[in-house]
Amino acid sequence: MAGDKTIISRTKQSAKNTIISLSNFVVNTIMAFITKTVFIYVLGAELLGLNSLFANILTMLSLAELGIGSAIVFSLYKPMAEQNNAKINALIKLYKKIYFIIGGIVLLIGLILLPFIKFFINADNTLNINIYILYFMYLINSVVGYFFAHRRAIIFTSQRNDIESLILIFVNLFSKISEIVVIICFKNYYIYYSIIMLSTLLEGTVIYFVSSKIYKNLDLKNADEISKKEKQSIFKDVKGMLCHKVGVAVVNGTDNIIISAFINLTVLGAYSNYILISSSISSALYLIINALKASFGNAVATKSTEEVEKVQHRILFGFSWLIIFCATSLLCLLQSFISIWLSNEYAISILTVVMIVLSFTIDKSRNVIDLTRDCAGLFRYKKWCPICEAITNLIASLILVDFMGLPGVILGTIIGYVLFPLWVEPWVVYKYYYHKSSKGYWKRWLTYFFVGALIAAFTYFVCSLLPNYGIWWFILKCGICLFAPNVIMLLVFCRTQEFKYYFNLLKSFFKKKKRSEG
Repeated sequence: MAGDKTIISRTKQSAKNTIISLSNFVVNTIMAFITKTVFIYVLGAELLGLNSLFANILTMLSLAELGIGSAIVFSLYKPMAEQNNAKINALIKLYKKIYFIIGGIVLLIGLILLPFIKFFINADNTLNINIYILYFMYLINSVVGYFFAHRRAIIFTSQRNDIESLILIFVNLFSKISEIVVIICFKNYYIYYSIIMLSTLLEGTVIYFVSSKIYKNLDLKNADEISKKEKQSIFKDVKGMLCHKVGVAVVNGTDNIIISAFINLTVLGAYSNYILISSSISSALYLIINALKASFGNAVATKSTEEVEKVQHRILFGFSWLIIFCATSLLCLLQSFISIWLSNEYAISILTVVMIVLSFTIDKSRNVIDLTRDCAGLFRYKKWCPICEAITNLIASLILVDFMGLPGVILGTIIGYVLFPLWVEPWVVYKYYYHKSSKGYWKRWLTYFFVGALIAAFTYFVCSLLPNYGIWWFILKCGICLFAPNVIMLLVFCRTQEFKYYFNLLKSFFKKKKRSEG
């Protein structure tokens, strides 16, 4: 009975985390679209491109984090579950000390890069703005986050993502409304970004005080030092995560830099509008996985590998369904949405849209196996995979941008995904955690991928028969995207164990609701 109560408690907290995280996503996405619309019409697409460029350069700088965060958060799962306050305090003390050092390293590297910023921008830009001052503001804003990282870890490993999401809802509302007012009233980018910096500081301050309320036993002054053996274990994981972080930083950080340097900021600005939409959906899907991470990590720490794999299969099925629906909708609706939102002036080619959707699909399809990898602490077993991915991505993008332009940059990223992490990560999880072949995983993954590809092609063909302009035609396409993928998935997978699990879960939920209302 105690075990059942624990499972129910984990499930309820995961559901609560997911609902509030999605609420934060909805609020933030709506406000981001409004802010970006005002930004484009008042400040212009070229400055929007510069905005994206600096964000990516600082993503590259984030590799200084060295994977320490993931490794220490993983090490907190067990003491949090056991309520071992001495161990928690010792780990948080170590976490804080390291992150303060990291903040200083990021600041130093960022300042060294400052004189070279002009080389990342195509010479034909016409911006009337001091790029050095602007970059310095971005750098300071990025560094501030490191000084609150240890406080975020307390909230996350306490399975209270819902509280962090509530904080973000209110901070983002304040930030976005203030940004819109500043853009309209002052038309000044420096004042606009000062509001973003203020919001970052406000968010960190609130997280500091809330984390103190959640975990009242925090005492860093009197905390013990982590033993040498435990530090060695943590830093073995860190070495593995170092390569992972470098790879991710290069993969996520180079595309915009290549577009800015080899094409121009205006194209980058137009491309960033499409990426805003796909990354918003990607963020929503990540929130679902992130909300499951604490409870899944708890299951990994307390359950057998057979039970964990069964949970992984269920998550993979449900998540793949969501990916297929989202990818199909992106393919069919992106062009129409941009023409309604901004005008055809900001449209890019359908080939680029296909590449964006394919990149989105492959990247998101890795999230479930990444969840298992992170919760099982398998950071050290694929050290060179992300480095190989990053090098492949960079070389392929630099070659293909000359032949294909913008689609070539994205295709380079896809090539990096497919050649390395797509198959290496499942191999690592099944070899070192499940201790068995990954054939079962691949059978499921390939089934979902090819069914999804057929669903997307069919739905796109139906939508292509309709005009690509007008709000009513767009609404009709939305209806097709809502109906076709979900009905086909239902027909194809209704007999599977995973579908029956979710169906019974929904049936049980509605029965309980009916009883409570009665």
